[in-house]
Amino acid sequence: MKRWRIQTLFCLLLCVSILPTCWCAQGKYAQKLLNDLFTNYTSALRPVNDTNTILNVTLQITLSQIIDMDERNQILTAYLWIRQVWVDSHVQWNKDDYDGLDTIRIPGSYVWRPDIVLYNK
Repeated sequence: MKRWRIQTLFCLLLCVSILPTCWCAQGKYAQKLLNDLFTNYTSALRPVNDTNTILNVTLQITLSQIIDMDERNQILTAYLWIRQVWVDSHVQWNKDDYDGLDTIRIPGSYVWRPDIVLYNK
């Protein structure tokens, strides 16, 4: 019984000592990727290689909660979730160059965002 506990403890210590090294390596490649992607990137321009190319933006709106409904003045106050999806051709990379890193999370302020305004007609 004691031998099993010692082996388990050894395996646990080995894993704990190896995992931070893996996380640091992934973090190093994520930082390099972030620097490489956004060195010459500008969020003021549409992310297309050719200015004549159409950029499709998918807009999804989900009603989360109705806050107030004023029928007399025809005013609805609500919480909405808005999701916008598009392909940014300037934010692409070969994952083999970054130790297999295929996903990175970045702040929305770093990338181009479409100018979409909701209005009632």
